[in-house]
Amino acid sequence: MKKLYVLATALFIGASAQAQTIDFESFGLAVDTFDNGSALGDDFEFLTGDVTLTSNYNPGGWWDGFAISNMNDVTTAGWTNEYSAYSGSGGNGSATFAVWYYDGNIETANSDLSIDSFFISNTTFSALSMLNGDPGGYGKQFGTSVSGDNHGNIPDGSNGEDFYRVWVYGEDEFGDLIDSSEVYLADYRFSDNTQDYIVDDWIKVDLTEYAEPITVVYFKVESSDTTGGWINTPTYFAIDNISVKWDLGVNENQLTNVSVYPNPATDQLMIKGEEGILTITSLTGAVLYSEDHSAFSQLDISNYSNGIYVIHLVNASGSYTNRFNKQ
Repeated sequence: MKKLYVLATALFIGASAQAQTIDFESFGLAVDTFDNGSALGDDFEFLTGDVTLTSNYNPGGWWDGFAISNMNDVTTAGWTNEYSAYSGSGGNGSATFAVWYYDGNIETANSDLSIDSFFISNTTFSALSMLNGDPGGYGKQFGTSVSGDNHGNIPDGSNGEDFYRVWVYGEDEFGDLIDSSEVYLADYRFSDNTQDYIVDDWIKVDLTEYAEPITVVYFKVESSDTTGGWINTPTYFAIDNISVKWDLGVNENQLTNVSVYPNPATDQLMIKGEEGILTITSLTGAVLYSEDHSAFSQLDISNYSNGIYVIHLVNASGSYTNRFNKQ
């Protein structure tokens, strides 16, 4: 069974959709620390609402997938500094972010929830490896024509035209691959060497231009620095500010004379307009409330757990469906 870590999200209410930004700030890390799942072990998920970041921790001490970090050491080279962001902070100058290593997906548990965008950057481990090479290690110095120290510093045939990129793949709710994007975190292939770069800031990856809503994002990294099919560049990157959106289907509602307020709500929820059967369910479909509605209802939701709920009103003329956030 998957083990879960719960994260908090910031929510923004729109007219036809409810957007959440996963920024990791409420994860509760002590200053200059990280969490790679060692307390849980095995397969686990960092969970926020209906969004998970998959990961794995082996009791032998290694991990892959996602870790959460607020470490921002931009000068220490090597794997002992594998959790730092090379930008010196999280996205938009925040403290906390996620680190991806080798494997790990972003997944939604509900087909109405799509992943719109996220921000990506280098880790210090990867960036300094590419910038200076790994003394006694595997990675070469980008822009040079020889392999890394561990591979004998022999000509590698690259002519210094190096790169490190992340492929972003988006799947729909049926598991079909919809589209992909490539993000270069380092590129030394320019004829003018002054244009060569290693990313030290955050880059937005926008998935809204994909043909279908995206419910699963997975990644593949590629580098020009390889030996025997294995990548020598440290296969890490940082990620932050994952934007996901609930599709509220407002345009599909047949009953238009219905108001639900306030949204977000804390203790009381008001429903005004139309008559019919009023139902409130959790996102998993569990019915929490179902009664006749006579043009106006005032519901006590003070005992509801914080989160997203579905409200449904139906009568002989049609139906109305919306979501509200209990805070």
